[in-house]
Amino acid sequence: MTETAIKLERVTKAFTSYDGQQIVILNQLDLTIKVGEFVAIVGESGSGKSTLLNIIALLDKNYQGHYQLMGQEVSRLSDSELSRLRKEKVGFIFQDFLLMPNLTVRENVALQSEYLDKGERKQANQEYVDYLLDQVGLTDKQNQYPRQLSGGQKQRVAIARALLNRPAIIFADEPTGALDEDTSETIMKLLKTFNQKGHTLVMVTHDLHLADQADRKLLVVNQNIKEVKKDADLP
Repeated sequence: MTETAIKLERVTKAFTSYDGQQIVILNQLDLTIKVGEFVAIVGESGSGKSTLLNIIALLDKNYQGHYQLMGQEVSRLSDSELSRLRKEKVGFIFQDFLLMPNLTVRENVALQSEYLDKGERKQANQEYVDYLLDQVGLTDKQNQYPRQLSGGQKQRVAIARALLNRPAIIFADEPTGALDEDTSETIMKLLKTFNQKGHTLVMVTHDLHLADQADRKLLVVNQNIKEVKKDADLP
C-alpha cells in the first residue's frame, strides 16, 4: 500500500474579526496526499489556498482537527518539535523569497546546512550547493547579494535553498510567480525532477498551465477543497 505523506481530517481554520465576527476560512476539510505525488492547489484570491499550504507545511498550528505528516500526528506538537520536523522533512519555497540581505547567494542557499550539519556531511552539502546553483542557473551569481539580483534570480535562490536538505516534501507558494516563461519552465523541470526521485511536491499556483502538470489539481472553494480534472476549466 502506498505510504501517505499528508493526511488532514476535519481541519477547520477560523479567526475572529475586529467586530467580533468569526470568519471561517477552511471548514471540516479532509485531504490525503500520497508519498511521491505532485499536487497543485488552485483557487481564487482569498479562497484559503495559502492558508491551507501554511497548515500542511507546519507554519500554522492554530487550527482544529487532526493532521498527520509522514504518519506522525503533528497537531499536538510543541513549537520546538514542529521546528525540528520542518528542518528534517520539509522544504518551503516562499513567494516573497525571504532571503537574508547580508548573505551572498551561496550563503543563503547553504544557510540550512550551516545550522544542521557538521564535518563530512557539511562538506557534502557544500558540494550539493554547487550542484543546485548550477541547476537553477546561478553559479555565476553565487558571490552576489540579494540586492544585486532580479526578482526571478531571488526566487531561484529561494528554490535552491529549499532543496538543500533533500526534503521529503517540497511546499511551493507560487514558485514561478516572479519568473519569465523560459525560467519558469526551467524551474518546473527542476522541481519535477525532484518529484520523480520520490519527493512529494505540493504547489500553490494561479497558473493553470503549471497546475495541469501536476498529478492532481485541487480547487479551494467554499471553505473546502474539491478535486478537478487537470485540463478542466475552473468555475
